Amino acid sequence: MGLSLILLTGVVWGGVGIVLGLVARRQWNALAFMSVATTLAAAGSWVFLAHWPSLLARQVPRALPLVLLLTAAGIIGAGGMLCLQKALTAGVAGWTVGQSAMVIPFLVGILFLGEHPRLAGMLGLLAILGSLVAFSRSGKTPGSGPASDHGWFRYALLALLLLGIQQSLCLIPSAWEGWSDTARLRIPLLLTSGALALIAVSAKRHLRPERGIRLLATIYAALVIGGQVLLFAAMDRLRAEDRLALAFPIAIGVSMVAMALWDRLAWKNRPDRPAWVGILLGLLGVVLLAL
Repeated sequence: MGLSLILLTGVVWGGVGIVLGLVARRQWNALAFMSVATTLAAAGSWVFLAHWPSLLARQVPRALPLVLLLTAAGIIGAGGMLCLQKALTAGVAGWTVGQSAMVIPFLVGILFLGEHPRLAGMLGLLAILGSLVAFSRSGKTPGSGPASDHGWFRYALLALLLLGIQQSLCLIPSAWEGWSDTARLRIPLLLTSGALALIAVSAKRHLRPERGIRLLATIYAALVIGGQVLLFAAMDRLRAEDRLALAFPIAIGVSMVAMALWDRLAWKNRPDRPAWVGILLGLLGVVLLAL
């Protein structure tokens, strides 16, 4: 049951990437889309993910530092998702670079949280660095325009950096001795702070989303909430089956495969050899980092 749920989680995550890719291809305003989509996802997270009995009883350990950390992480993560959406003009290549953000919390854990380097993790780090080199040398990036246009790659690297910082900030509460997220506030706080930041910038620029944006934004929000619900359910079952280490590599790997299939079947894209090497090395690196 746990394996089935984590496979489904990966499919849903791939759906998130496909929606962002559709927005990129239609050249809709990314900020307007993410403002609406993240707001809807935040509202849904308070309804479906937060544990209200604990919240109303004020059973929120270290509430102030938790709010401050997750607010910063949410704002940074919103910027990362904006960059990732722009990188998805290159389809699965942009998604692969963005998912490689796992390398940053891996390094933070070793440098600042006292974790010991693992062979698999170090090999994963090398694989991801190799994938970035391969992508930088690709002369044919699907959907990115002229062969010399590597604008998507710059956005993908920025997404990797920002999402990696977000994930690193989210690691800190887990390192607090004896702490547990009794009210299940991490995801609602992340999404809410990101939504408020996006709304503020959108309002300053007087942006108004088109009707089509609202439809895709609703789909995006449903996928985000569904993916989190499935992830938690899968992790609970995999933990009981003593296979928890499989959760993230399988989910991320399936999302990459889903994006690659969508690129090939829907857009008829054929990455060149360096891009394929980058995709495969990125997938290998993510799996090694997560083990």
